[in-house]
Amino acid sequence: MPTPRAGGWRYVYVGTQPLKLSDVVATGPENVWAIGWHKGTVNLLTYDGRGWRSVASPLPPTRSNEDVLLGASGPRDVWLLHTGANGTMVFRWDGQQWRAGVGLAFPVLSVKVVSAKDVWAVGGRLIWHWDGQRWDGSPLPATANHDVPVSDPQVLTGRQEPMTDDSPLPATASALDVSGSSVWAVGFRENGPGIAGEQLTQPAAMRWNGRSWRTTKTPIYTYPTTPPEAGASLDKVVAVDEDHAWALGEYSWNHGEGGWEPKEPPPYLLHWDGRAWTERKSAALRPYCCDHLIGDGAGGVVIGGDTLDDTWHVTSSGVTTRIPRMRASPDTYAGIRALAHIPGTRTIMAIGTLKIADQDHPAIAIREPAPPGED
Repeated sequence: MPTPRAGGWRYVYVGTQPLKLSDVVATGPENVWAIGWHKGTVNLLTYDGRGWRSVASPLPPTRSNEDVLLGASGPRDVWLLHTGANGTMVFRWDGQQWRAGVGLAFPVLSVKVVSAKDVWAVGGRLIWHWDGQRWDGSPLPATANHDVPVSDPQVLTGRQEPMTDDSPLPATASALDVSGSSVWAVGFRENGPGIAGEQLTQPAAMRWNGRSWRTTKTPIYTYPTTPPEAGASLDKVVAVDEDHAWALGEYSWNHGEGGWEPKEPPPYLLHWDGRAWTERKSAALRPYCCDHLIGDGAGGVVIGGDTLDDTWHVTSSGVTTRIPRMRASPDTYAGIRALAHIPGTRTIMAIGTLKIADQDHPAIAIREPAPPGED
């Protein structure tokens, strides 16, 4: 078993059953839920402050757990969503049992449960809001409005293009987050500034202003010579408060098409300060590095790669430190599938697979507040 280091990760659950964990949600130190899957059956793990136990899932057999999502606002309001060929099934846990909820005829890629009467779900070009009685859907968004800032874009290298405040920017979103009245959805757009030739997409960040969705200006990423089928997008977002948010994205292209290809760039980390998005440089960002982004409970974020050996803490001021690695034998693999912040604390939880001597175990680890001096 890996040995923890101060300020680093330590395992709080290592199972013996052959489950593949995929998603986790927490509403406090005594209410955590995680999704597991094995041979078509979805199983759930829950923690109540005393220990982990298994809870039967209401879902029918599934081919994988990739399309199963969790959301929760409390121990009596846990949501389980499964997207299939005919739309998205919704089930709700009331503290004692699962009950079927009102489903959607569309796929859901990300969900955020604020309360039983305030739920947001996003999938591609549409976003839905649950008010306790019904889902209301809207496109994301129809156009960029006049409150979009106008300034020169940031670029990888090469050309710069001005962003006008009346460019139509219909967008596709894959992630969302909510903090108070601040709701963000991020993804990509397929027209407007920075879209030309082989450059097919640019990052998109959209904000709910209480009445409608507005596009905010994000950096434009290009190369002097555009690689084939190039695209830039935002894949993760963390809403801190009204004036602060973080987003993580990447620039990619169709590799192996022949001809010139640029050096693989690192992902980009953006910060919203209440007025504009700016890129934050970080030692955590390297090519092929970063799949996970979660808030740290103090205005910063934790960035994670494929394993617990590759996780980083970025403070609210942008200071980056590597989270200490656990001591482990060379044949140990500590994989990450999802991260969650435990509200009311500065504890981060990671779920995934602990592989020891070719044996896979479903595993859950936590990273507690760093010692004084790290931040």
